[in-house]
Amino acid sequence: GQLCDVSLLAGTDIISAHKVVLAACSAYFHAMFNCEMSEKDKTSITMHDVDPGALQLLVDFAYTGEILISEDNVQVLLPVASLLQVQSVREACC
Repeated sequence: GQLCDVSLLAGTDIISAHKVVLAACSAYFHAMFNCEMSEKDKTSITMHDVDPGALQLLVDFAYTGEILISEDNVQVLLPVASLLQVQSVREACC
């Protein structure tokens, strides 16, 4: 993506994004980028114990407002949506 200001590292995957988009969708990222956390000024953030595919789906959701939840991905999507505090996706998974 153009003018991305953060890279999320999950496993071997690198997901480029805009902090403002992530913060608007996720209370977790909002706190990370607006409070005095060490990640506030970093351009690369390692996401520990996060499924890369689920993270990609949630980043895509932050941009489009759409996500496909299926029997195949709900098991990995729910814990990541919960961690990142993306309430609408979390509720849709339950």
